[in-house]
Amino acid sequence: DIEEFCDFIPTLQHIKGIFFYFYTPYDGTQGLHIDLAERRQIIRRIVALKERGYPILNSKAGLRMVYEDTWDRPTDLCYIYANNTLHQCCRAIGSDEACKSCGYLGYAELQCLARLKPSSICAAIRST
Repeated sequence: DIEEFCDFIPTLQHIKGIFFYFYTPYDGTQGLHIDLAERRQIIRRIVALKERGYPILNSKAGLRMVYEDTWDRPTDLCYIYANNTLHQCCRAIGSDEACKSCGYLGYAELQCLARLKPSSICAAIRST
């Protein structure tokens, strides 16, 4: 449904674009896991749509980092506040399985921004 969703978004008046994430399976939800080979197929589709001009906010650098599986997990670039607790990176920090299957593509974007990747900088500016 990625293509249909991308066709739908421009019809919405106040939406600038789409930022894709993958689901991060936590305990009890491992059945929703998408392995790296399938993620790569999905990323290729997202990049192709981005190149066709769809308003996809993920940068090519961030998508490439996830595609190549070279992004750092866990990261100290961000924290999440959930259930009255501040978590470095995410609620599952310390879970090797959750880190391996992480779907928070925004964290790859933050890493690309910290490394001054031009496509990530441009994507961040366009989304404001």
